This record gives sequence, structure tokens and C-alpha cells, in this order.
Amino acid sequence: MIRLEDEQKEGKVVHHTLTEEGNIEFYNVEWPDGTLEENIPANELRLTVLKEHVHGPRPKKKSKKKKK
Repeated sequence: MIRLEDEQKEGKVVHHTLTEEGNIEFYNVEWPDGTLEENIPANELRLTVLKEHVHGPRPKKKSKKKKK
């Protein structure tokens, strides 16, 4: 969960940007009324509940070869 600095409402993070250094710059947040607000600068938000996850290399897709 995340909260705007000057407001009391909490929202759910649905997406965030990630720099090559691993820093988050912007968030997309779904608010309790269902509205989606995009590209909110990270410095305008305060994290209230931390749910960590890892971004790793994406697996390579297997190419489908036609059998003769």
C-alpha cells in the first residue's frame, strides 16, 4: 500500500518504473474508489506496506520449430 504525502487515502501499487540502477521513479496507483492514477513521482508518495519482489532476467522464449 502507498499513500500520497498530503492525504490520508491509501492505494494499491499496480505498476512502477525501474531504472537500470534499480530505483523506482514513478508509480501507477489504484485508489479505493477504483480510479487509476499513473506516473506519480515516487517522492510524492509514502510507502505504508512493503511487499518486496525481484526483477530478474526474463526467460528466453523457446522458438517453435516445424517438424517435417
